[in-house]
Amino acid sequence: MLLRSVFSLQSFLVVLAFSMIAQPVEAAIVVFRFEGVVTDVPVALNSEFNVGETIEGSYAFESTSSPDVGGNFIGAVLSFEGMIGDYKFVTSGLGDIGVDGGYTVAGFTQANNVGSQVAILHAIQLLGGSLTPGVLPLQPPDLGQFSARLFTLDFLAGPRLIGQIDSISIVPEPSSLAICFFLLGAQVLRRTKRQDSNTNCNA
Repeated sequence: MLLRSVFSLQSFLVVLAFSMIAQPVEAAIVVFRFEGVVTDVPVALNSEFNVGETIEGSYAFESTSSPDVGGNFIGAVLSFEGMIGDYKFVTSGLGDIGVDGGYTVAGFTQANNVGSQVAILHAIQLLGGSLTPGVLPLQPPDLGQFSARLFTLDFLAGPRLIGQIDSISIVPEPSSLAICFFLLGAQVLRRTKRQDSNTNCNA
């Protein structure tokens, strides 16, 4: 009875995994995570930020977004948020991705004021590179190809915080995680089957 239950569960997991893999290609939300470090802080912002502070966050965009005539994906960014030390920033509304002479992700900023300074725009700016203009990368761009890898946070009165982006990685989508859990479950079931067979033989 135990073996029958194991085989039934294995069959169900196999069908589930292949049904997820065989799904037609549709629009999906892609999430990239980024990390970096602050490299320049103007005097007007040094009450909040320090050179060397960690920058980390993520941005999400629609995989089937279409470019405008300039190669920009206007409104493609659904969220773009992160932390600089303990200072949190998020996008107010949708953001944009530009793929023309580099790779840019930008959004209007919603964050606390720094003294009298009002944050208005934050961006990742990868300059140079060999990306195809107007083609939206669905995998993180190779940072080694760019001549500069900037993170910028602009304030209304003119000050700009500058950082360097050190890594961009993709966050696995739920279906990929489900397949990983399937493979782990299959391994556990194989071990259970082997142990049960050994028990029957010893009996």
